[in-house]
Amino acid sequence: MWGLIACIFIGLLLAGFVYIIKRNIPDFSSLKDYDPPVTTQVFDARKNVIAEFFYQRRFVKPLPLIPKRLIQAFISAEDARFYQHEGYDIKSIIRAFIKNMVAGRIVQGGSTITQQTARSFLTTRHKSYLRKLQEVILAYQLEQTFSKDHILFLYLNQIYLGYGAYGVEAASQNYFGKSINQMTLAECAALAGLPQAPARYAPDKNFSAFKARQKYVLKRMYNEGYITENDARQAFKQPLNIQPRKNHFTDNAPYFSEHVRIELENCLGAESLYNDGLRIYTTVDMQIQSTAQKALNNGLKAIEKRHNYPENTPRLQGALICMDLRNGHIKALVGGRDFSQSKFNRAVQAIRQPGSSFKPIIYSAALDAGFTAASIIIDAPIVMKDDEHDFVWKPDNYEKTFYGPTTLRRALALSRNLVTIKLLQKVGVEKVIDYARQLGITSPIQKDLSIALGSSGVSLIELIRAYAVFASGGF
Repeated sequence: MWGLIACIFIGLLLAGFVYIIKRNIPDFSSLKDYDPPVTTQVFDARKNVIAEFFYQRRFVKPLPLIPKRLIQAFISAEDARFYQHEGYDIKSIIRAFIKNMVAGRIVQGGSTITQQTARSFLTTRHKSYLRKLQEVILAYQLEQTFSKDHILFLYLNQIYLGYGAYGVEAASQNYFGKSINQMTLAECAALAGLPQAPARYAPDKNFSAFKARQKYVLKRMYNEGYITENDARQAFKQPLNIQPRKNHFTDNAPYFSEHVRIELENCLGAESLYNDGLRIYTTVDMQIQSTAQKALNNGLKAIEKRHNYPENTPRLQGALICMDLRNGHIKALVGGRDFSQSKFNRAVQAIRQPGSSFKPIIYSAALDAGFTAASIIIDAPIVMKDDEHDFVWKPDNYEKTFYGPTTLRRALALSRNLVTIKLLQKVGVEKVIDYARQLGITSPIQKDLSIALGSSGVSLIELIRAYAVFASGGF
């Protein structure tokens, strides 16, 4: 009697314990239509990748596009009985339990591929027997819900393999600089050796451990009958050409890429930009971009040398934009000498006084108002007094000379300050500001005659947009 009561009590206790554990297991129904965060890529005009934006660097590959050798390598290394068990492997669990008891801590997991897949969707990463039990239950549920191939597809695209790479495609690019469909047997085995401890087996930090894992995987593949002993021997001898992934963002066109990122984040939102795997095609040409960066750096160095700037003086900075005037495409954008030292984008963010480069905007507004290139204005001294602020303004020409009656054509060619000020008076400050807005200048513009001398700051990209209208005949 008491034995029966004890059995019922223990059964209820276990049922309640399992219920509590299952209640904390996340919903995995969405895995049917697996849609993880994937990488957004930015391309130049020649379809080369110049930047990537992501929360998790991942490129989802359907299972039929994943090489058979790579699948065999992962199954051999992580779960040889993958196609026989129902999500968990009792033998592996018992073996791991004994090793952990002997060590006095968790040193081996005994997890199947399905359990590892389940683990990646659990909210906690803390190693404990409770989490292990949750893993087993979730793995069993996954096996009851999805096919083996779908679970393998989830695993190979979800697993973390070091250096920010999620999934086998991103990892292959990270370590070998190639897509998975170009991987050799040696590379497949090396990649399959990483899941247990990607940081510990990182080839750039511990190449001997990386090779040891590769050897282990090749041996497991041979034992499982996927390759011959000679295949394993030859693959282990084959040199591994580790090619760390380039940081596209800093290596190519960093100022341009950052400008694209800001514009897209403002337009699309961060979630879409970093999660949706967008493909962004731009007009920048990396050959022109590289030349532009060198030209800017060489020009600034020449100025520093010419003026004998001491080494401890902060380096001169500058910006350069190259635009194809036939269509308005930006072919190069350089916002400074070195993005790693200064991320301030002087091509877009810097507001600087344009000086005489603002004069064509005033002259074009005058032409639009009825003046002609032959219209004449007297180039002579002027004095302007502001009684309200007790201020007297005596602008001058750069050479401090005066030419008298001067055509607008000659005044613009010679950049005559006084003629430009008088022309601005005639056309009207408000009209010139409105004209500048039509040309694409959005920065605040002072409402006074000093804008004739370029006193009101604009960005380089604004000025480029305005000049592009002139060069394209007003379009």
